[in-house]
Amino acid sequence: ISVIPIGIPILFGPGVISTLMIFKAKSTDYIEIALLLSAVVISTFIVYITLKNAIFLTKVLGVTGLKIMTRIMGLVVGAIAAQFIIYGSKALWLSA
Repeated sequence: ISVIPIGIPILFGPGVISTLMIFKAKSTDYIEIALLLSAVVISTFIVYITLKNAIFLTKVLGVTGLKIMTRIMGLVVGAIAAQFIIYGSKALWLSA
């Protein structure tokens, strides 16, 4: 019962929504919007396949592999967060 409320904000929480809003704001034409939509669909499919095969992936990766993947994903999230800070600082600097 508690897995659903904990897992949903991580997969589709404020980070995903703000990322999509920023990328949508930077999209200038219909091709870029279509590419963004296709990226969302592909990402959703990859998440579905990953969650569907989570037990198999856990057995294949093992404890060490899971720790490595966790750190790699932490680096990716950190890079996105740093980019958000840069964009925000740049926007504040230009508006002042």
